[in-house]
Amino acid sequence: MGNFDCVRTNQRKRFRVADVFIIAFLIALSAMFLVVQFSDNGSGMTMVVRKDSEEIMKVNLSQVNEPYEVCIDSEYNIILSIDRNRAEVISSECPDKVCVSAGVLDRVGMSAVCLPAKISVEIIGGENQLDGVVG
Repeated sequence: MGNFDCVRTNQRKRFRVADVFIIAFLIALSAMFLVVQFSDNGSGMTMVVRKDSEEIMKVNLSQVNEPYEVCIDSEYNIILSIDRNRAEVISSECPDKVCVSAGVLDRVGMSAVCLPAKISVEIIGGENQLDGVVG
């Protein structure tokens, strides 16, 4: 083996001022992300129901005070459950039930479609809704 001189130092690695600023920036960025992600973004959420591409119902979900159900008459009847900032297709007479399996619609851009009944339910939002943040 060769001769290697090992140098041991008793110095501790310390944070530099730049390290503290970077850590503080990352914590602030994470906090902003959490606030945007979990804030009540239901203001301005609207449920739009269309039958054969024609709008038949529009409900501002942020103004719903009591949950209620609506029956949409078509070849296959569909029952919607509407609550504050959320909607759901809870029952359908269609054979495949894909619209029911869509689950709760509680974010802008979510939708449930029943192709046999030619019914679509979509959540739309105001112009201030964020889809994502890119840095």
